[in-house]
Formats: sequence, C-alpha cells, structure tokens
Amino acid sequence: MEQDKFMERIEDAQALYKRDDSRDRDEPFILYYFRRMVEAGVAKLRHEHRDQDGNRYLLVGVDPLEADLFHVLRNSFFYLLAQPDGRILHSGIIEKEATSFSAKAEIKISYTNQGVPQDYAQAADWYRKAADQGVARAQFNLGVLYDQGQGVPQDYAQAADWYRKAADQGYAGAQFNLGLAYDHGRGVPQDYAQAADWYRKAASQGIADAQYNLGLAYDQGRGVPQDYAQAVDWYRKAADQGNADAQLNLGVLYDHGQGVPQDYAQAVDWFQKAADQGVARAQFNLGLAYAKGQGVPQDYITAYKWVVIAHTIAKPMSKLYKASGKFMAALGSEMTAAQIAQAQREASAWYRQYEAKHQP
Repeated sequence: MEQDKFMERIEDAQALYKRDDSRDRDEPFILYYFRRMVEAGVAKLRHEHRDQDGNRYLLVGVDPLEADLFHVLRNSFFYLLAQPDGRILHSGIIEKEATSFSAKAEIKISYTNQGVPQDYAQAADWYRKAADQGVARAQFNLGVLYDQGQGVPQDYAQAADWYRKAADQGYAGAQFNLGLAYDHGRGVPQDYAQAADWYRKAASQGIADAQYNLGLAYDQGRGVPQDYAQAVDWYRKAADQGNADAQLNLGVLYDHGQGVPQDYAQAVDWFQKAADQGVARAQFNLGLAYAKGQGVPQDYITAYKWVVIAHTIAKPMSKLYKASGKFMAALGSEMTAAQIAQAQREASAWYRQYEAKHQP
C-alpha cells in the first residue's frame, strides 16, 4: 500500500512537470522536481544517522512519502551530475531501489544520451547547496570539481577543505583523496603521516587504491615505520581486488623475501596477474623469471615474448625501456632466429588482444 502511494506521488510529480508552462522545455524531470523541492525548502535536512554511504538524513516538516521522493530524486540528480558523457535522466526504464524511512519502493528511471554537454558550473552550484547541508557525497563531489577545476576555478585548498568535511563523516572516497592531498602537498602542507592516516581510514573501508598506497607507505617507510609485513598485508588486500600496481609490488616482495618467505613461484604468479593488466615492469620481471627459470621452468621464447611486450609498453627512453632493450639483445644472442620469430609472433598476438580489450 505504501509503495502504491509512493508511485502515485511520482505520477503526480510527472503530471505537474508536463503541465507547467513556466519551466524550461529542455529541463529534465528529475532536475525540475529536485529544483522545486530545494526552492520550497524541502531540502533542509537534519542529520539522523549514517548509512553505508556515510550519510542518511531525515527531512524536517515533510510527510514521509515526500521525504522518500526527495531522497530518490536527490540521489538520481547526483548520479546525473556525475556522468562524464552528459547523460540526462528521465522517468522510464532503469530500476533504482529507494530505501526509505517509511517504505521501500522501486522508482523507474532511465538515462539517455541526448548530446547535452555536461554543465560543471551548474553541477558545482547544486553540489554546494547539498554540501552546505552536510551531504557527504555532495561535499566529496564538490571537492573533486575544485580539484579538477571543473565548473569552478581550480583550488586545491578548497578541494581539501570539502574532502575533509566528507572524510570526517566517514566518506571513503574523500578520505582517500584527502590522503592524496597530504601525500603530494596539494592544498595542504605535505605530511606523509597524515596521508598514511587518511589512507588507512579509506583502506579499512575497502578502497583498493588506498590499500595500495598504504602498502607503499609501509614498503618505503614513508609516514609510517618501514614494515614489509604490513606492506605485504595491504598490498595483498588491494591485489585481491585487482589492483595491478599492488600485484606487481606483492610479487617483488615475494621475489626478495621481504615481509614473507621468499617464494619465486608466488612472485611469478603475481607478476603474471599484473602483466596481464598491461604493467610493463611486471612484464619485464616475468620475462626475467622465465629467462632464469626462477619460479617457472626456463623458457627463452616466453621470456623474450614478455620482454618484447614490456619494451613496447614502456615509455620511450625510460629506464625500463632501455633495460628491456638491452635484455632483448642479450637474450636474443642465445636464441635461434626461429625462436626469436616465434616469440615476436606471440608478443604481437598478445598485444593485439590487449589493445582490443582496452580500446575506448
């Protein structure tokens, strides 16, 4: 019954949208109704308690169904603003579940690409309205706009300020970005200890990049005491989520026996995972392992294949580019022309498949 009432409210809102001659004809329904609710003061929020996104709010002086509708529209509107291709939301196709305070209902929402350019200035304005009311996601997104100079002048200090507001509410993305700000001294004084602290908060919430950065901090002793065992632990968490840099570094620690017993087979396994994702250093290390027969049976053709791939992907004239070139020459001197040709064919086939998977 509550769901029926909720859907009736949506239909009433859509009817109002269709007959309102004063609105901009190009204004999508969600933006229209969200704007009306904000202008009417419906969006004045007081904090109730946090949900999995770090925030949950109760509308003051509004009936529960209106509160439910506002939250669905607000979340949908923020989704709209986050789209990189300027997609506009309309009532229609895609299902979005609204977890409300009085009922649970499904709202049908669709998005279509109508070639409308994204308006970052408008996005910043709406994010600011919600951010000023304490909405953590809006605070984070406003910080991103300041960080990137989209819709507002680039201002790292403002970015850090908004990240902090969201981070203090437990918003993991903001905690990670604030860690980056401290790590690079961008908008705040450079402080590796602060960076590690914020990385830890985000990493504990499962953010793979934060887990990798915290592992790197322990690996290098930057902002925290050097601790290879801790580095292994955090790298593994990120690596298990598919973070290629963490997979590479975890392989290096197994290769060197730092923080874990030395295990060449484990090192090769992690190098392979990172190599398959296009990490040139991992590809080079994998080639070395096959050339030496370290953790895998010795195989010059496979070794040459991976070094060729690393050389292709490495930045021209970088240390890795030069090292892989020298290693190819040395390894090639011990191979027949037929073996080299086979390795090159295998490298070309791998690279074609990789490019096909990663084309935009």
